[in-house]
Amino acid sequence: KNSWVLPEYPALGRETRSRASEYRRRCPVKSSVQIAMGSLCCNAHQIDVIVAVCAYTVLILGTWRVDAVVKPFKLLAVFVHEGCHACACLATGGRVDGVEAT
Repeated sequence: KNSWVLPEYPALGRETRSRASEYRRRCPVKSSVQIAMGSLCCNAHQIDVIVAVCAYTVLILGTWRVDAVVKPFKLLAVFVHEGCHACACLATGGRVDGVEAT
């Protein structure tokens, strides 16, 4: 058995093997995640943002019925929503007597 023949290229000549090894050196094998990220139109920062948004979405949906955790955020969202109604009322010449969020 010849010791100079690479096992992955047993039938190739010396020049072809050197080109193949040069290609492997310049273009290393990529993981499936790297391949998937390379085929997307997103860069690494955008991928991080997408993962964070997905994680927060799962967290919010998982704790939506737990009032001790989410109730302050729900009240804040309702207050901002009703405040926008009050601003629209004032902008169109109306009068706001009060805003109540419970």
